[in-house]
Amino acid sequence: NQEAGKKFRETGGLLLGSFPEVVDGVDLVLSIVSDDRALEELYGDRVFYAALPKDGVVLEMTSCAPKTLLKIVKGYRKKTKNFVDAPVSGGVAGAVNGTLTIFAAGDKELLSRLEPVFKVLGKTIPLEKIGDGKAVKAVNQMLAAVNMIGVAEAYILARKLGLDLERVYQIIKESSGGSYVFANKFMKVAKKDYNGGFKFRLMKKDLGIAVREAKGLRLPLLKLANTLYQRYEGQEDLDYSVLATLYEQELKNNK
Repeated sequence: NQEAGKKFRETGGLLLGSFPEVVDGVDLVLSIVSDDRALEELYGDRVFYAALPKDGVVLEMTSCAPKTLLKIVKGYRKKTKNFVDAPVSGGVAGAVNGTLTIFAAGDKELLSRLEPVFKVLGKTIPLEKIGDGKAVKAVNQMLAAVNMIGVAEAYILARKLGLDLERVYQIIKESSGGSYVFANKFMKVAKKDYNGGFKFRLMKKDLGIAVREAKGLRLPLLKLANTLYQRYEGQEDLDYSVLATLYEQELKNNK
């Protein structure tokens, strides 16, 4: 991603020509990539494996299936056992402001050593078992995705009732119907401002992880959410609140 690389360099970041160059001789590797496939491609690269220092610390923050990380950890057991499973929640704003919530799973002593890093990024909620971080993230994303559907439908109903959307926002935000997703997405939907934020394609990917992990369970809301996210056709790099555009036709049909 050359555009992201350019911005990184402009803020003082150092760009190198390959992943092995990046990890050669370092104390800590922090990885957060788009999906399972990208993660397996990175850690499956034998040159990368060879370049990673013996007993180096790996802070893995990607949202992926627990079994994907466990497979990688198993493949690296002769190289290093110092893996921390630490996906995050809080979106772009959390990353910018250093207020992410970090689901950090791993050895307690290792987590303690990494506390200076965690403090830069946000607050840490410790877990003991590698894979549990990814699992908690899957549950979190399922709830966020389902909640977004509720926010979209609340917006549609408020519009149909002719309510002042700003007043609705201020009231519901402080009421029992409020939530993190409502507080951060309702006015984006009302203003049709879908720029920035957590990308739709990443939420759809994360929802897919939850669906696969829930195989064999009867979870109708998860199934419905997945159906709606799959139905959306448009710019998937927009914020996932763009899902609300699926409901615009409802308004047109009721006019």
